[in-house]
Amino acid sequence: MKAKAFVALSAASVMVAAGSSVFAQDAAASENAPAKEARKIEEVYVTATKRSKSVRDIPISIDAFSGDMLVERGATSLEEIVKYSSGVILTKGATPDQGSVTIRGVSNSGGFFTRTVGRFYDNVSLINPSVAGVQPDIDPFDMAAVEILKGPQGTLFGGSALAGAIRYVPQTPDLESGFSGSVSLGYGVTEYSAGNNDEYTTMLNLPLSDNIALRYAGSLRRYAGYIDEINTGEDDVNDTEVKQQRLVARWQVNDALDLQLTHLQRRTRYDGSAIANGNREDIRMERDNRRIPEFGNAEADISTLKLSWNPGGAFTISFDGALLEKNSHDQSDVS
Repeated sequence: MKAKAFVALSAASVMVAAGSSVFAQDAAASENAPAKEARKIEEVYVTATKRSKSVRDIPISIDAFSGDMLVERGATSLEEIVKYSSGVILTKGATPDQGSVTIRGVSNSGGFFTRTVGRFYDNVSLINPSVAGVQPDIDPFDMAAVEILKGPQGTLFGGSALAGAIRYVPQTPDLESGFSGSVSLGYGVTEYSAGNNDEYTTMLNLPLSDNIALRYAGSLRRYAGYIDEINTGEDDVNDTEVKQQRLVARWQVNDALDLQLTHLQRRTRYDGSAIANGNREDIRMERDNRRIPEFGNAEADISTLKLSWNPGGAFTISFDGALLEKNSHDQSDVS
């Protein structure tokens, strides 16, 4: 993709409240503050070491971004997120969920069945042993944070995190701020494409009682294709549609016991791979080596259960369980 432009056409919110666990956020300056103090950075807390700590107290290199900040900047995919982290690049795959991340030059040179950068939704590993397997490119909308940990992380995150790890931390339902929600839509264009892009997001935080609350976040993003197929005469053959929904239920049983259930569903559909012959400034991107139609879809469902019990004293007992289901279907021309 040569270039993509996306602008929000309108946005409406109802009693929008700050999330209960935003880890990285810019502090808003008052109108009377001097220009040189217009932006101040709040203390940044991350959970990359399994405990909530200030990023300055952790002796490893971490970049942490709030979901709100990423969406405001138009970073709705991992390809866009890593642009804000030095030493991290993403090489696009044939399909949207097959990209490969390199941190500090350490890549998967070991072959087709190796990964060097771990990816996690909370504490659930998204890595597939095969490079061609599905790795859900989680939408950061309404995420508390996206953490990028550089350097070996095998002690906490396993062998797939040789070069580092990328971790998505979901927002939890807010028990204190009451009902809140937001709705937004966007429209955009992609260079070399005759089609249009559009996106829709919605979030609802719904307290059911003083100690029970639900939080829903959903997004639909459609991107027009930009590669022309010369053999068939088709234009813009690689359009993509991504749907993601997340529902979180929280029950604060008492001051000592907290229970949280989460379900994330992601569906990706694509018509054709993002592979082209190349392009010049005066023509659109083309390919002439495809003999059969290409298409595919990928599905991911993640269910988690988290329990935290602090009976008093200096220790907390935690349980974290998850079920991950992934599947995909591809028809590709590899000739």
